[in-house]
Amino acid sequence: MSDPKAVIQMEGLIQAVASKWQRIFATIDWDSFVIDNRKACEQLAQFGWTLPMQLTPGEVIDLAREPIDKIDAFFVNHYTAEDFAALRRVRRELLSRPGLSAWWSLLDECFEVFESGKHLITVPALISTIEGVVSYAGNSLHKQNVSGKFLVGICANKAKASSGGGIHALMWRSLEIFVENLFRNAPFDKNRPITINRHWILHGRDSANSTVADSLRLFSALETIDSLLE
Repeated sequence: MSDPKAVIQMEGLIQAVASKWQRIFATIDWDSFVIDNRKACEQLAQFGWTLPMQLTPGEVIDLAREPIDKIDAFFVNHYTAEDFAALRRVRRELLSRPGLSAWWSLLDECFEVFESGKHLITVPALISTIEGVVSYAGNSLHKQNVSGKFLVGICANKAKASSGGGIHALMWRSLEIFVENLFRNAPFDKNRPITINRHWILHGRDSANSTVADSLRLFSALETIDSLLE
């Protein structure tokens, strides 16, 4: 840009924008914002959705205020829009990580089946995969008698160990809640759990009525775990 007047105008515009953002940042209660973001992540996890990395903190807070049906609809659209573009990105990432090679074949079939419109079979397959991948993340893949409580503990310890309590701590906390609900003790002589439950599904007590959103919850959790693996 060689025109001196244009240069001055551009510099003035940049300064004006910078000044505007400085005023906006000055009005933000950052401590409250961090607390609100943590609560929003925990709320989404209670609904079965681990921390979505594609959203900004503000968007996470806004989404967590919505009812569960709208939250489910948002994620279903996110992962299936544009011919499954987001889900295919997750597929590429998971199937390119050497540490997850033990599950590549099963995961590949799950992605393939889901895109064909048949999601029910993916639910038990992905639950077993999540159990293995969380164990792998905690260096406990070959430990005997790994319980749901033990897997929750892996996530909790990872959250506490995350330096500075930043995004990784939030992601592990999100997974902690998700895994806790997934492996929650749910007696077979009581009412069916509201959220997907590992014991009911893998022990054949649950009717085959898992939704597309339920399947995507599991794919999403694996995406989060993959983002946290070193």
